[in-house]
Amino acid sequence: MPVGRRRGRRPQGRAQVPLGALAAVEVTSGPPMIRDEAGLLVGYVYVDVEADRDVGGFVEDAKVAVERARGRGEVTLPAGTYLKWTGQYELLAEMEARMKLLVPIALLVTVLLLYLQFRNFTEVLIVLLSVPFALVGSVWAVFLLGYNFSTAVWVGVIALVGLAAQTGVVMIVYIDHAYERRMRQGQIRSLEDIIEAHAEGTIQRVRPKLMTVSTMLIGLVPLLWAEGSGADVMKRIAAPMVGGLVTSAFLTLEIIPVIYTYWRGEQLLWRQLAGPAPQAVRWMARLLGVVRAAGVLAVAALVGRLYLERVPSSLALAPRVALIAAGLALISYLVIRRRARRALP
Repeated sequence: MPVGRRRGRRPQGRAQVPLGALAAVEVTSGPPMIRDEAGLLVGYVYVDVEADRDVGGFVEDAKVAVERARGRGEVTLPAGTYLKWTGQYELLAEMEARMKLLVPIALLVTVLLLYLQFRNFTEVLIVLLSVPFALVGSVWAVFLLGYNFSTAVWVGVIALVGLAAQTGVVMIVYIDHAYERRMRQGQIRSLEDIIEAHAEGTIQRVRPKLMTVSTMLIGLVPLLWAEGSGADVMKRIAAPMVGGLVTSAFLTLEIIPVIYTYWRGEQLLWRQLAGPAPQAVRWMARLLGVVRAAGVLAVAALVGRLYLERVPSSLALAPRVALIAAGLALISYLVIRRRARRALP
């Protein structure tokens, strides 16, 4: 069909209709290509994030800003359209979903292996105290090196849990051996005897513990200066491990023996009170059971808040209730303990 209003010649038995009589024809600029996703037309808006901002934090702030603009009517979406944040942020969200599964599995496997070693949950918890000490160093190392929390950093943190537990086991095993040997010899009669036994085990493990940590650091520190293909990923994996090993090595040498000594001292007190004050021992055991139950409830509530999109009000109050119950139980425990000690000769 010719474009225009001039009528052309009509061939025999045929007629021509100008296109201008059917539609308005004009030349305009448009998109260079048409994209679709899931059967729908899609348009991408690309955003470059500054180097000092993490992708997840930037997108969360951007979401809030866009929602506020839509609430004020500054941004309107035509009917049948919607916004979706994709790109690296979507990959980050998938990584967080995987980490919510992998981190608990790593912790459960660590706890299971420690329990198979010690056959006592109290010793397992004491060993796991080295993990928070290690996390202090890992956070500082990531901060000082200017890294954001990414998949590689989380992989390093997961590996650090195992390394921190290993350093704690190295300390506890020799303390336990020294205590059990003196216990069989009948040399554990007071808190001073326990302190002496634990000092023997701790002193024996200073050099092996420092050698263990130094060996791991010798293998990890060169990765911080690595260059070439994959170096950026390896640096972010090694950074939290290096920082965590440094802090856990010294903090476990100072904190874990003290906590372990007081636990053994409490066991000795219970054995001494079993004869003159058995009722007090039973009440103390019940109160410690309340503390353990409150701790399990608080941990379960905190974990539930991480996995549930909508947190019920009862679940939100559970950690506070558990904390109050544990506090009251501990106060009652200390009062009964103080009264029961008066029965000792």
